[in-house]
Amino acid sequence: MNPAVTLVMLLAFMVVPLPAVASPPTALHQVGRWLVDAQGRAVILHGVNQVNKLPPYLPSALGFGADDAAAIAGEGFNTVRTGLAHKGFVPAPGVYDGAYLDDLAATIDLLTAQGIYVLIDFHQDLFNERYQGQGMADWATIDSSPTDPTLVPSCNKGFPGNIFSCGFLWEACDRFLGLNGHPPEIGPRSLTLQEEFADAWRQVATRFRDDPLVFGYDLLNEPYPGTATLACMTPAGCPGATDAELTAFSNLVAQAVREVDPDTIVFYEPFATNFNPGFATHHGDVDAGNVGFSFHLYACLTTPGPTTAPAEATEACRRPEQQVFTNAEAHARTFAHTPLLTEFGATDDLPLLERIAG
Repeated sequence: MNPAVTLVMLLAFMVVPLPAVASPPTALHQVGRWLVDAQGRAVILHGVNQVNKLPPYLPSALGFGADDAAAIAGEGFNTVRTGLAHKGFVPAPGVYDGAYLDDLAATIDLLTAQGIYVLIDFHQDLFNERYQGQGMADWATIDSSPTDPTLVPSCNKGFPGNIFSCGFLWEACDRFLGLNGHPPEIGPRSLTLQEEFADAWRQVATRFRDDPLVFGYDLLNEPYPGTATLACMTPAGCPGATDAELTAFSNLVAQAVREVDPDTIVFYEPFATNFNPGFATHHGDVDAGNVGFSFHLYACLTTPGPTTAPAEATEACRRPEQQVFTNAEAHARTFAHTPLLTEFGATDDLPLLERIAG
């Protein structure tokens, strides 16, 4: 979600209790729907998201340090999903900012020193600053607008409004993912933008493949289905081949990771616009060994500040909130992938948070 720093709960979708005496954390792997440690025990993860969504797109720029990592661990959390920005790491095609990755690695070292498992997330919201968001590099953001898209009222609604109204944002997603009749966009190196993105993941996976507490790679935060966005927001999910194109993207990037890292769990995400509120996904299988399904729950609108929702509103939210879990469970069982709830909340509405946690 869109605040400059989002702290939301990260919970494994599991109900197996930890042993009475906690053991030192070990590398995790995937066995069907479970995250499992070196002793074969199913593991529960509780944690927070940590993403700096403003330049230079690094937690250290917000002052995140060893005291913060210790505070997270001290609250009983054992996981952090931390994001990096394609724009921060890949300033030009095939050019990777080693200092950027060093800085992120230093933050991850602070977390793992506390025994905290880390899920690395290539993050985006609204794709790029061009649509009042962030994430992808400018050179990888292609649309047909001759001027600043935000001069068009439908592209000047901020987050999350632009997701549902900005045609130029939809076009950028279509051209990146090869959706809705658009072939995947070819970049300056004669590679598709998807192939460029996959190559960026090769660099990240090469850097972190030997860290046992970096347990997973979340390939792309909350992809959007481009010009099919509104058509996808039904209980039946996206029409046509839209999910098939996202599946092809997920497999392309996952295989790039596997070229350099055979073991770390690869997590893919469904289209956020239809899955987050409780609609179906038709994302297919990802054939990459250790694989997880990263999903989010934002089934009801939230309000800033502590509130108490009317009883009728609370009841109206329960069904779509439960449906997100039902859909995730069904999807995980279909493909034997580990389901992981990697975002919910992003609000101070404590009754809402308590309801979802329950």
